[in-house]
Amino acid sequence: MHHHPVRSRDRRGSVLLAAGIAAVAAIAAGISAAVPASAAAEYTTNATIDGLRFTSQTVTSGSAAELSGTWSLPDSPTTPAGFVVDLPPELQGRSDAFPLLAPDGSAMGRCTVSSTQLDCAVDSAYVAAHPNDLHGSFSFWVTVETTTESATPTTYQVGGTAVTTTVEPAQPGTGPGTCTVDCTFTGRTNGKWGSYDAAAGVVEWTVAIGSGAGGMRDGQRITVTDTPGPDQELLTSFRGYPFATLWQTNRTTTWDDGREGLTGWAPAPREDYASTAGSVTFTARQGYFYDVHFATRVTDGGLAGTYTNTATIGIDGDDDSSVSGTVVHQGGGASGSGTAPTSTPTPTAPATVEPTPTPTPTAPATVEPAPTAEPTVRPTVTPGASTADEETESPVPTAMGAAVDTGGTTSESTAPWWSVALLGSGGLTLLLVLGVWAARTRARTRARTRP
Repeated sequence: MHHHPVRSRDRRGSVLLAAGIAAVAAIAAGISAAVPASAAAEYTTNATIDGLRFTSQTVTSGSAAELSGTWSLPDSPTTPAGFVVDLPPELQGRSDAFPLLAPDGSAMGRCTVSSTQLDCAVDSAYVAAHPNDLHGSFSFWVTVETTTESATPTTYQVGGTAVTTTVEPAQPGTGPGTCTVDCTFTGRTNGKWGSYDAAAGVVEWTVAIGSGAGGMRDGQRITVTDTPGPDQELLTSFRGYPFATLWQTNRTTTWDDGREGLTGWAPAPREDYASTAGSVTFTARQGYFYDVHFATRVTDGGLAGTYTNTATIGIDGDDDSSVSGTVVHQGGGASGSGTAPTSTPTPTAPATVEPTPTPTPTAPATVEPAPTAEPTVRPTVTPGASTADEETESPVPTAMGAAVDTGGTTSESTAPWWSVALLGSGGLTLLLVLGVWAARTRARTRARTRP
């Protein structure tokens, strides 16, 4: 078998091709690195972000903090249009979703907060109707993950902008519910509270059923009924759980700060209770503690900001008691506006006036001139002018009225009037010439015959 060596020209071509591919790849990589992935993937036109800042001069480590800023788009932006604000790892976005509101309260877009960014999309239809001076403001919440031992000014890179606030250390053992005196668990009272999932637009309500330190007595019949406040509707399921749901535990524990409390909460077996979206009925077991969970969907998109809920607890058919809870939408908001294009009136074309047609002149009728009557010429006969010789010669017609030299005798020879009419002016001239010629011929003939 013969192996044909690769010709040098082929090798050079292969090297050049490989170099070209590498160069294109390098250029593509450079372009990709120059354009932020989040912005390039989302919008054709990205808004400019200005005035980004913390709304509070100090924040506590591990707590929530609010960021705010303004946005603007160039006139007549290509859609889709919007903006993305990326967060550093030290600031975790609090999941949320809210409308971007126009001046009349309608939605001109929507914003979503994830753990890593704020993403706001401006509705393409709104941009088409209001393409000029598009701008607005926004705010959203993050959790500060930075830990410090003392109040420390800290700068974060948020969406490419440096924002600074003072982070204070968390104070252990000072939060609400922390036991500072007599930390022994003595039981619980009826209560209600809620947790707002802003991204889902759902509030999960918890109703605590009060009991002593030893829990409920065996066989107690308990019914809990929920009444949602304005701008809410009850749900039958959320996060894969049916609602309403009964939770239970019979365990207590003591934490490091000396506080004693309940732990080990878990859903009760489904066969242990009856439920609808707004009620739960069950029979208690000895030494157990119970919570009932309801879920309501917020129907106004978070605009109210504060939502309330009331529940009624009945034990063994009496001693009904009512508890209420309130949640605050600790979420973001955004607004914006734009102006419609200035319309230029379309000029109205002047009415076309058709020119008045000029009448075509009528040619006058041709009037044939009346024929002029030919004058009647009467022949003149001179007495004694005829001779014997003349009588024997054949007469030659001469022009009418022409004098013919006859050697001393003058006579007029005339053609019939109708010959003149037939021959016209041309024929008349011919006759005149012939007449002159004939007269001269007779005169010469007589001259030769005279003695």
